[in-house]
Amino acid sequence: MVDKPFSTYRPQPAVSPYLNLFRSGGGLANNYFNLVQPRMEQRAESARTQHKIRQLEQSTRRQGQALEDMSRQAEGGVIVTPQFSQPFQNGYVPPFSR
Repeated sequence: MVDKPFSTYRPQPAVSPYLNLFRSGGGLANNYFNLVQPRMEQRAESARTQHKIRQLEQSTRRQGQALEDMSRQAEGGVIVTPQFSQPFQNGYVPPFSR
């Protein structure tokens, strides 16, 4: 399935969080650490989370397609042994996978 162009576009808020720097009632530093910085951290965390979600969706699609392909092959009378790769640290490959 192909996504529509710009379907994932999300505009940034129309008001900059930096405008909170000059709010009355708090000092410049208080306004930054209490109002601006948390908003900027939230934006960054939201972007990281969205990236992770996209990666999981892609992985799920690939795995689903692999299972569908194996199912089609099995229906044709061919015995299929699934081959999944698992990255190992330090180059270790278990003896049964060779």
